[in-house]
Amino acid sequence: MSKRLILGIIGALVLLIAWWSCHHSASSEQSGSTGAPGGSGRRSGIGGGPVPVVAGKVEQKDMPIYLDGLGTVQAFYTVTVHTRVDGELDKVLFTEGQEVKTGDLLAVVDPRPYQAALDQAIGKKAQDEAQLANAKLTLGRNTDLLNKKVIDQQDFDTSKYSMAQFQAAVQADQAAIENRVEHAGARRGKTPDGFGRIATNERGEFQFSTIKPAARRDEEGLMHAPHLAVVLLMRGLLRHLLTRVYFAGDAANSEDVVLKLVPPERRRTLLAEPLQGNLSELSWDIHLQGERETVFFEA
Repeated sequence: MSKRLILGIIGALVLLIAWWSCHHSASSEQSGSTGAPGGSGRRSGIGGGPVPVVAGKVEQKDMPIYLDGLGTVQAFYTVTVHTRVDGELDKVLFTEGQEVKTGDLLAVVDPRPYQAALDQAIGKKAQDEAQLANAKLTLGRNTDLLNKKVIDQQDFDTSKYSMAQFQAAVQADQAAIENRVEHAGARRGKTPDGFGRIATNERGEFQFSTIKPAARRDEEGLMHAPHLAVVLLMRGLLRHLLTRVYFAGDAANSEDVVLKLVPPERRRTLLAEPLQGNLSELSWDIHLQGERETVFFEA
């Protein structure tokens, strides 16, 4: 084989390879341009075509996002409650977070020490009243003996001032009782009350012993002076009568909400006056008619 033949064969092969490369490149470009307008196939999505959008309904709701952590909750307003008396806490009548209002009973202090002190003050008053009664009898006898010139003036003066001393002791006992009653009322959240019934004798008289109540203010802040509520029952009355008896000379009488409703000239019918100057014994009369008719109230 000659040299010219070999070079011719090699040149033909080179031309054949060049033709095949050009024909394959043109076929690839035509295939790519044909697939783009239809939007089909994977190339259309990747090549930056339009993205479909779906419209939704606008609504308001909680986002389902929860954060767990440790923290402290503190009230915006706080209040500190102090008791008016000291003692061992007996009961707690509220729970944490409970809504309370004015007048609610929140706690109870052990009542036994205060009850014992009140009983002791009542007993002391009874003892001094017995000594006062004896001093009155002694003074009465010494008065007769002095008029008869049996005893001298000094013995008479001793018995006189002894009676005055026991009168002062009874007044001090009453003040101590009122103080204990105030403590008891503060412990229970209200003024202690009670009930009693008594009949008159053949002369229409009645007599009883009691503790002088303390002055108090009601839930509206109105003053109520020390008093006893009296219900009168008797034959011939179609219904019972209601009245009050106040203690003459008490400073709270001028502020009492009920006494202010009574004309000044009629208020004396509701006042118990000291009997012969003795503040531990009071006298009060009930009149159903006449100029001194007692003031009665409608229920």
